[in-house]
Amino acid sequence: AYLDGSSNMEKVMQRETESMVLRGKEELDQWLAMYVQDAQILALNKVLKGACMSGLPASARRQLTGFFEMDDGLENLFIATPDGLVLADALGGESDGSEGNNLLTIPEFKDNATRTLAGEVWVGEAVFSPDSEAMITLVTAPIRNSEEVIGILGMQVLLSDYTEKFMHTSRIGETGYLYLLDSKGICIAHHVPEIVGYDTAQNDWGRTMLA
Repeated sequence: AYLDGSSNMEKVMQRETESMVLRGKEELDQWLAMYVQDAQILALNKVLKGACMSGLPASARRQLTGFFEMDDGLENLFIATPDGLVLADALGGESDGSEGNNLLTIPEFKDNATRTLAGEVWVGEAVFSPDSEAMITLVTAPIRNSEEVIGILGMQVLLSDYTEKFMHTSRIGETGYLYLLDSKGICIAHHVPEIVGYDTAQNDWGRTMLA
């Protein structure tokens, strides 16, 4: 009877874990989709498009700062030219994704810039921000004049925003919890902030999970 009960309990826990993992994936997809949609909408903004066409950033700065202040999930928000040069940002030049820097020379941002200049909306890999120790993903969308790509709209999205909004409420049993690893085994979301960025692949259990 004990073995039967133990087996049933394991099955219940397995189903609960699988359900939580599926829900976590759906929530992550929804969270990212929200920022992708926001980036696409902002890429249509007439003021930002006008700044890309004129090369004059003043009005774009005000717009970007206004949008940035409404979303505490962003580390920065910027527009860049077809050469990859950041024309205007929401922080007034206080980050790598800020005025005067070139996205094509920043390893964490280069892939996004290349793909978006080719016309793609792109969500980058989870990376350590070049500005801080925070884990971010860069979401970029092309700014177009008709069919021509005239700029890049970039959002530096804090992965801690996903953790705070979704993972803090995810529990398995009384003490279990979810965490998120990328394909390389780097922890990119965890309810204990200090663990974010930890490379699980340096341990046997981490390599087992990735196998």
